Amino acid sequence: IILNIFFTSNFLFPRFIHDIISATIKSTDFPNGYFTPDEMDSSNFKDSKTVKISFLNKFIHLVNVANGFALDVNSTKIVAGLEPLHTNILLVKFGRTAQDNKIDRESLIRHCLNGLGIEEFWEKKVGSKTIVNASVSKNDHEATAENETNHEVDQNSESDH
Repeated sequence: IILNIFFTSNFLFPRFIHDIISATIKSTDFPNGYFTPDEMDSSNFKDSKTVKISFLNKFIHLVNVANGFALDVNSTKIVAGLEPLHTNILLVKFGRTAQDNKIDRESLIRHCLNGLGIEEFWEKKVGSKTIVNASVSKNDHEATAENETNHEVDQNSESDH
């Protein structure tokens, strides 16, 4: 119920996400250095929908690359307070990434700041061989996401009864 208040309030929601990211940086040091000082100053978000969307697009890109696949989220809809389930999945994936010591976080941040995509992070060519960047493969991440999505759909179906 409390999450629904945050997810449906246009005033609180972008700030709520920003606060989660700030708290995560303080507790895990991830993704320290990814966002600029201006982006980390929440007062810059007050009146500009464009700034909020830009910040969220950058955040979504980081989470997508870290997890090896694109999540079904839309920054415009997040700012509008729509699609709370998809937004919650994004935040869960972010939290897991912040706690995952198998991913080279510095490399991830550098990769994202250079505007590179998901595939380039997860696969590196060494001669004619392709190696996976982390000890957990992209397919493992995709399977986990599919299971979480199916579990969430099951929970939503149960709540409809």
